[in-house]
Amino acid sequence: MAHNQDWIPTTETGLTDLMAVWATKLANTSLQTAYGWIAAECTATTATFTAFNTAYAAYHAAPTQPNRLAKDTARKTAIAAMRKFAAERIRNNPKMTPAQRLELNVRTIDTTPTPVPPPTAQAEADITYPGPHQLKLHLHPLADTPPDPHNSDYGYRVYFGVMPPGGAGVEAATSVKRELMKPPASGNELPHSRFTRRQSDIFDFEQTDSGKTAYFCIRFENAKGEPGPWGPMLSAVIP
Repeated sequence: MAHNQDWIPTTETGLTDLMAVWATKLANTSLQTAYGWIAAECTATTATFTAFNTAYAAYHAAPTQPNRLAKDTARKTAIAAMRKFAAERIRNNPKMTPAQRLELNVRTIDTTPTPVPPPTAQAEADITYPGPHQLKLHLHPLADTPPDPHNSDYGYRVYFGVMPPGGAGVEAATSVKRELMKPPASGNELPHSRFTRRQSDIFDFEQTDSGKTAYFCIRFENAKGEPGPWGPMLSAVIP
């Protein structure tokens, strides 16, 4: 079954999260060797991430029109670099498995049915507090539900959003962070998502998010991006 959904996050927060994952992978010399990546291309690609992150920080420190233009230009350059690297070094790379591509949010394009069906089980997490403005999700299948025999083939898609006390105003709700105006009724109302195959994942929020409430809703997802049913809504106050 073919999947045409764009793999580049639509929000700048989601984009910076994905860039961080890419930067770690592309800088790993062992992965460069294993996947046949060219070191100079990896360096050139991650350099565009640094340029965008610098422009992004400058704009949010001083939201002027020139800074916005610089940020938007750097964003387009970084996305173009990611698309080029994905097309040439990831998507059809025979040295990478579909799961390894998905770690970089790049799905394999094909027209054949997946041998692993969409998930049927629900997922949830226990939340702990590892440090200032950090929440750690310990991911697992929903308790007291029938096991899915394919669980080991799935990863977790964690949807999340942040709500300040009393809810966000219109400006904060329509900004890059897309803060929540009210508690979400379902996972569809959460603005951001992150994919992981780890059993635990740390969410490191901004220092200014301390005291705000983070909401999470989790779904299992197979290697083709097909999701399972929503798990329960979870929430915790960011320390």
